[in-house]
Order: sequence, then C-alpha cells, then structure tokens
Amino acid sequence: MDELFHVSERKSTIGTELRAGLTTFLAMAYIIAVNPAVLSGAGIDAGALACATCLGAGIMTICMGIFANRPLACASGLGVNAMIAGIATTVCGGDWHVAMSVIFLEGVVILLLVLCGLREAIMDAIPVVLRHAISVGLGLFIAMIGLCDAGIITAGAGTLVGLGDITSPTFIVGIISILVTVALACRNVPGSLLIGIVVAVIAGIPLGVTQAPTGIIAPLDFSSIGGPIADAGGVPAIVKVLTDPALLVISFSLLMSDFFDTMGTAMAVAKQGEFLTDDGNVENIKEILIVDSAAAAVGGFMGVSSITTFVESTSGAGVLALPTVAARASPPSPPACCSFSPRSSPPSSPSFPAPPPAVPWSTSATS
Repeated sequence: MDELFHVSERKSTIGTELRAGLTTFLAMAYIIAVNPAVLSGAGIDAGALACATCLGAGIMTICMGIFANRPLACASGLGVNAMIAGIATTVCGGDWHVAMSVIFLEGVVILLLVLCGLREAIMDAIPVVLRHAISVGLGLFIAMIGLCDAGIITAGAGTLVGLGDITSPTFIVGIISILVTVALACRNVPGSLLIGIVVAVIAGIPLGVTQAPTGIIAPLDFSSIGGPIADAGGVPAIVKVLTDPALLVISFSLLMSDFFDTMGTAMAVAKQGEFLTDDGNVENIKEILIVDSAAAAVGGFMGVSSITTFVESTSGAGVLALPTVAARASPPSPPACCSFSPRSSPPSSPSFPAPPPAVPWSTSATS
C-alpha cells in the first residue's frame, strides 16, 4: 500500500490518508440524496439513481486513486444533472435514455481530446494567474453554497445576499460547525474539518436538523444502467443523439462546461494538496484528465448524469497538507556543533581580551 500510493514519499501516513478520505466522503456525501432528487424529475427511479450514484462515484474515485494517484474524488456533478432533467422533459420528449446518451457522447468526445493532448494543451495556454483565479472562484462558490444550505445567508429583498434567520436550527448548527472547524484549523489539529462535520451532526440531533436513517440496507436496483444502448423509438438512444443537431449542440455545450470546470477543480485541489508546481501546472494532470473524461462517459452509461471531479476534494487534500505545514512550522534542529549530551559539559564560551582597567574618577579634574 505504501509503495503503490507513495505514502511515505509524500510525507504522509496511512492514518492521515484514512482521515482525509473520510473527510472528503462526508463533505460530498450530500450528492447521494441530491442527485436522485434532481434526476427523478426526468422519470428515473429514485432507488436506482441512489444505487448507481454510489456505484459510479466509488468506481471512478478508485480509478482516480489508482491511475492518477492524486486525492481527487469523483461523483455526479451538480448543475449538469439539473440541466439533464430539464432537457429530458423538453428536447428529448420525456425519454431519459436519450438525455443520458447526450452525456455519454460528451464524455467519449472529451476523452478523445485528452488522448490527443488537446485538452492539456489548452490548459497550458491559459495564464497561471487566471488558473489561480478559477480555483479561488470555485472556493468562494463552494463557501456560498455551504452558507446558503445552512441558512446563514439568503436571497435578500433589496440586496443579492441577506442574513438568514439567526433563530433557525440550521443557522445555529452551521455557526457551530464553522466556529469549531476554524478554531481547530487555526491550531493545525489533524482532521479539523472532519471533527467539525461530526460536531455539526451531533449538535443537529436535539435541534431536529439531523434526521435518523429509515433503514440500513436497501435492495440494489441497476435499472438506470445502459441508457445509451436502450431502445428509443426503434433505434438505440445514442443513435438518436448522433442524428439530431439540437442534441449535438447540447452535448457540445456540456463538453465546454465540463472542460473548464475540471481545470479549475484540479487547480484548487492541487494547490490545497501541494502538488501544484511553481509554474502553475498540476502534477499528473494527464492521468487526472483521462479519468475525469472517462468518468463523464461512465456517468452517462449508468444514468447518473456526468461524473466529474468534486471540488469538495479540497477538504481531504487539506488534511493531507497539514503534516507538511506542521513540519515547515516546526523550528529547525540545532547543528551538531551546538549540541551536547547531559553527561558532557557544555562547550566553553569563547575567550575575549580583558577590558582595560577603569579610569578613577577625579573630582579635581572637573573643578
């Protein structure tokens, strides 16, 4: 395990890796409930969506860890799934198989662009300052989503952003989570974000925010898998997409969105996880892009919308970076010439010439 993932080489430990993985999972686990809620409007069974969402995210995250060896987790992306739910009921005539074929085609095309080197070349052509700006923008976007979900900020009547209801239970739980996480992070406590999430879950129980699960085990449902090869009016769904100009334009639009979204996510996670070079390039970027592009096609085939790299991976990458930050902050050890054991006497002080004798004060000289 250590040799496969270069754990010791990157100054990490197995325990740190486990904490980072669990932190990333908790930060992005909301997609297990949100993705079925969004895509069920397209006519897909919610149970099948939950099963395929977990399965697709697990498979592609494992592929990212094995082939790219970088801490980027993958799952169905928000935004794209809402768009797919919309076009399934409008452009696709209510057939979600055709809508998922649009995602499948987009993933195949973008994978070919990566294998040809075009996607990486376009990333290299973007100025470094703009790449950093994209990652900062994504961080602010995620922060706003968290504050909005916690009810801390809301859409104001006269302003774009207003303060939420401070007496709301979600507001109180959100504030508790933020204060605990920030306090622990300032003291470089390992797993500070994970602890903050756990504290928020516990604090939400008496306030009625944390809901207990209705069951532990549910039957598996794979009915959402295989949408592109399903029948759509006498032909496979993917053939219907290839012969419809409107669907091809939609697939191209999704391709451009996925193209630049992954670039910003990779930059943000690389900066947090300290595998961003001085010239602004992400290490192992080609492997990351290959897995990310293949994940989009896999998401379309499994019927869970486009699977992409999650910017929430920065939470786990931050856990991995803490040992390095602590090592940099620790004072350097004294050189060997200045060290001595308790049994030996300390080194003698250097000798200096004795000062000249003091001149006696004469009162007659001043009179």
